[in-house]
Amino acid sequence: MSDSAELIKVYETLVAQERQTARDLLRTLVKTQPSADAFYYSALTASTLTQANKFLDLALKADPFHTPANRLHFRLEKEGFGALDNEKPAPPKGQAKREAETTPTIDETTLQAKRRRNQRNDEGRRRFYRWLPLYVFIGASSSVALTYTLLLLLGVGASFTARISQAFGADVPQDTYRGTPIALIQNPASLSDFPASASETIGRGAANTVSNVLADGDLHEYGFQANAGEEIAVAIQFFSPFANEVVGHLALLDPSGRDRAFSQGCEYQSIIDASTGAGFLCIIDQSGEWKLRVYGREGRSSGVYVITVDQLAF
Repeated sequence: MSDSAELIKVYETLVAQERQTARDLLRTLVKTQPSADAFYYSALTASTLTQANKFLDLALKADPFHTPANRLHFRLEKEGFGALDNEKPAPPKGQAKREAETTPTIDETTLQAKRRRNQRNDEGRRRFYRWLPLYVFIGASSSVALTYTLLLLLGVGASFTARISQAFGADVPQDTYRGTPIALIQNPASLSDFPASASETIGRGAANTVSNVLADGDLHEYGFQANAGEEIAVAIQFFSPFANEVVGHLALLDPSGRDRAFSQGCEYQSIIDASTGAGFLCIIDQSGEWKLRVYGREGRSSGVYVITVDQLAF
């Protein structure tokens, strides 16, 4: 049996919820024919959170851009081991391509137009990721960002800036949500009805890059209009020694309030590193106002940051 055929068999057993059968098949497959798909499926059959994360680490080492493995990794971080119960297995990476090859084709002119469009989109992605660090540094060069960056580099944390803000009339951060202490909620930014302490609309392009300072306990929200079919890039980057777990405190809400940051349709990309910022490339499927939200936690996601939004349309 070929590598692809074995992976398809594992996929089919997982779809049928026969996890033990899939586990038996994978026990040999990961040794004789290791691949990102094989490790991803192994994570779906894991019996502990540690084991699932170990398999996902192997999957992402084999293929850093394996979308299902990336999505599952962040779901486990946000929801815990229970995320596996609701995870729908994705088909092997090459299977979608094979299915497309067997689908009846339309006229060659339409196919050529589709190829050109896909090529432009690929060029747009490369252009966005190439210029993304420049975008965020443009925002960081503002006087506000530089002033706070200096304070932070001198060891003045976001708790200090929060006290200054409150002295000038800023609201005291909310400390509970529906009776639950905020400290026990993993990512308040993903709760669509959790009120933002600061909210504004952001324009598109490098010229509209925004810089701000996020204090411990604050939630900042940036709204932008998007139309179905557009390909939108959103990026946030912290410049702070107090922001080492930024990804776990972000949310990208669609117009219905659902968090799409690490779901199907939004491609995740780190900027400077995987700890201090994130970029999302999303194919918009709902017209309306989308929102990037970030929650501040001292030592994890606080301090100076910049944010930019742009459209990849050529």
